[in-house]
Amino acid sequence: MIVYLDILILSTIVVNWAFIKTIAFFFKEKLSMIRLLLALLLSVGLLFLYLLPYRTYFALRYVVGIAIGIVAFHPGNVKVKIIEIVIFYFLTMAFIGTLFVFQVKSVILMLVSLVYVVMLYIIQNYQKIFQKEQDFLIDIQIGVQQMKGYYDTGNTSYYHEMPIVYLNQTYQDQQFEKIDSVVIQTIEGHSQMDIYTGPLLRTKKQSYVVTYAFVKQIEYDAILHRDIL
Repeated sequence: MIVYLDILILSTIVVNWAFIKTIAFFFKEKLSMIRLLLALLLSVGLLFLYLLPYRTYFALRYVVGIAIGIVAFHPGNVKVKIIEIVIFYFLTMAFIGTLFVFQVKSVILMLVSLVYVVMLYIIQNYQKIFQKEQDFLIDIQIGVQQMKGYYDTGNTSYYHEMPIVYLNQTYQDQQFEKIDSVVIQTIEGHSQMDIYTGPLLRTKKQSYVVTYAFVKQIEYDAILHRDIL
């Protein structure tokens, strides 16, 4: 069997780039170009592990795979980072399985397989995207205020391990106390925002200790964190 090294390296870069970008998009994470390039270089380096004895390769492949996720994604919340790395692994394994099952041997079919795996991930893990907007609205109470909170799976912002909930600025009053001003990463970039403490956030299921940030132009009373159900 003839192996074209340039095609193998290029396909490895394309596949890993597609998976990393897809995960970052749905987690609303802006990737650092330097970190992305380093991660892609690691993925290429993984190819050369095939030259090592099988046991050594088998042991190192997982270490290198985890390293790719650590390097690629923003060093923020540990739990989110672990989820991103696990999803990256699932996508990689699904892609390899697709190539094996359908005996893909051409570049075009490889790209078709790549699109197939990415679309399956989108459909299976983000079915709420296709639901009605009302399905995302949750009744919440903050202090004496009854509100409608929009459940945002992309809100992964934390302040000292406490979820950040974004409130419409019309609710800002004396029950909220400013404690800090921090830079928060969003899909559009980085924004400087004031962080406040305040009353517990209550849903029908339980109460949450959170921090708050106030936003002028949002359609809802509150934008909830993905950890609040």
